[in-house]
Amino acid sequence: VQRYELYYDTEPVCVIQKCSGLNFDWTNMNTDAIFPVDYGTIVTVTCDTGYQLLGSNELTCVKDTSFTFENEEASCIEIVDNEDEDEKSAIFSDETATAFFVLFIICLVAAALFATLYCALLRKS
Repeated sequence: VQRYELYYDTEPVCVIQKCSGLNFDWTNMNTDAIFPVDYGTIVTVTCDTGYQLLGSNELTCVKDTSFTFENEEASCIEIVDNEDEDEKSAIFSDETATAFFVLFIICLVAAALFATLYCALLRKS
């Protein structure tokens, strides 16, 4: 059996693990970190104007070169103006409500006239 030996002309070099970028959807999200970052680096994320951060704002570069969140994965959701939503969720607009009120009054007047005529016809009989 022939035996092979391998020889290297350079010494082994240790390379620090790095995370090359965020491994999740970071739409509307920002960070001041410059990638790649070293293993163990904590990166802070923020949201664009008009968005609110849900979840953890800190992530850590871990051994497998991905990021892990402190608690819950972060996401940025759009901030909704409640006044606009209240107006959109109204069942009737002001104009529609006014039209219904006018129609209701017309119906009351018509019913009163009908009742008056009906009573007059009954008296004649």
